[in-house]
Amino acid sequence: MCVDPADQCREPSLFGSYTSRAPYAADAAVGQVAAKCGLNLSGSSRVLHTVGMIRLGTSADLAAATSVYRRASLCNAGDRDNLLAHPEYLILGLEGLAEGRTHVAEEDGSLVGFATWIETAGTIELEDLFVDPGYMRRGIAAALINRIVEVLRARGVERLEVTANPHALGFYRAAGFIDCGAAETDFGAAPRMELAIS
Repeated sequence: MCVDPADQCREPSLFGSYTSRAPYAADAAVGQVAAKCGLNLSGSSRVLHTVGMIRLGTSADLAAATSVYRRASLCNAGDRDNLLAHPEYLILGLEGLAEGRTHVAEEDGSLVGFATWIETAGTIELEDLFVDPGYMRRGIAAALINRIVEVLRARGVERLEVTANPHALGFYRAAGFIDCGAAETDFGAAPRMELAIS
């Protein structure tokens, strides 16, 4: 996910709502996050609203999701050099889409974001969360997380974990994730975070 560290209180989850086939209401969460960031949203003209659809992804979405994955990954200047030096990290696998673990966000008929969960050694992880740079700050990432949470809650899962990009900490904290440790990645240490979903 592309996050400007100086702009962490204006992540996508804070200023928009997104639909998942039926209207999706995130007003309470938006209000709580805005209050944490010291923002008064009543009557604000800065609140962006996006109407779109979130659906289960399919293998046919791979090309569009790969394009979003690459653009979103490279939009963060703090990650760009490492990723370009290791282009193998810019390849999106088919597994999440083929196995029914990826949900995609569409806007005007185009795939503009996606989120994938995975179970590893008994832990449920948010494996991917990417939004096309041209559609960031519209609530799409938060809506994707909420869809994943709905799916996992229906399966009886109590917690969702993520190895967070350090540039996205503000977003994850605003979405309700809390710090729970650290993980070593190929590009250095990264925060581990968790979200209670029961």
